[in-house]
Amino acid sequence: MNHAGAPREGVSEGLKWGAVGDGDAERLCVAFMGYGGWLEPFEYGLFTRLAQQLAARIVIVESPGLGAAGTRLSPRERAALLAGSFVPVGSRMLRSALAGLRAVGTDPDQGIHILGYSMGASVAAAATSAATNDLTVRTLTLVEPIAIKAWVPWRLLKASSDELRERDESTRLSHRLPDAVGRWDPEPPGLRPARSHLDQALLPAALCWPTIPAYLTSIGRTRPDLRVLIINGDTSRMSPRASVHRMLRSAQATGMSISAGTIRGGHLFWHDVALLHEAGEQVLALWDP
Repeated sequence: MNHAGAPREGVSEGLKWGAVGDGDAERLCVAFMGYGGWLEPFEYGLFTRLAQQLAARIVIVESPGLGAAGTRLSPRERAALLAGSFVPVGSRMLRSALAGLRAVGTDPDQGIHILGYSMGASVAAAATSAATNDLTVRTLTLVEPIAIKAWVPWRLLKASSDELRERDESTRLSHRLPDAVGRWDPEPPGLRPARSHLDQALLPAALCWPTIPAYLTSIGRTRPDLRVLIINGDTSRMSPRASVHRMLRSAQATGMSISAGTIRGGHLFWHDVALLHEAGEQVLALWDP
C-alpha cells in the first residue's frame, strides 16, 4: 500500500487542493473545511487522522478569499452569497477537488463521499445539490451545519464568540503533528495565507440564510438513494439540536435516507482528537451500512 507521508497539493479552478491518506485507498472523499480553514498543518493533521480512520483518500480544497492561491470570489459567487446561496462557489470548489483526485491518480467517476464541517457543510450540501448525476455521490455528511435555521447576524456572531471562548485548551494542540503549528497559534512567516476581507465577510454572512433544508429537498429529488448523515455537538450553539431534529423530520417525511448522530461537546468538537474519532466512527457506519 502507498502510505504517502506528505500531502499532495495542486491548484485547479484557481483554488488550492490538498490530498491526504493512502494513495491506494479505494474510498475517495471530498472534504470542505469550516470558515477560516485553509491548507496549513492543523487542517492537514485533522484530515490525515480522519483519512487513516476511514481508510480513504481525502481531498480538501480551500475557499476563495483565504489560502495560498490568493483567488477571490467571482462576481457571480458574491451575488449568490448575498442571497444566501453557496451553489456557485460550492460547485467551483467541488470541481477543484475532483481535479485534485484525478491529479493524484484516482478516478472520482468510481464514486465519492462528500463531507463538510460548519460552513463547509453548506458548501458540501450546495455542491451536491447542483452536481450532475454523472457524478456518483455515495454519501453526504454534514458536520455541525449552521445554515439550518434563520440567523440574526449578531446572534450568529455571538454564538460563534461564545463557542470560541469556551473551547478547551487541549483542543488547540490536539491535532499537532511533529513540528507543526497548532490551529490557534500565531501563523509563522511563510505560512500566512492571502486573505480578502470582503470575501471572508460574504461567506459567513450567507450562513444566516436557512438554505441547507432547501439543498436537501433538491438532493432528495435528484438523488433519492443518497444516504445523508448530520452530526452535531450536544451543546452546540451554532448547530442547535432542536433545529437539527426539525430539519431531520422534514427530510425524512419526503422519504430521504437521512440520519443524525450526536457527539458530546460544542461546535468545535471536530477539533478534538478523541471526539473527531467518535465522529469518524459514525461516518464509517454511514459508509458501510
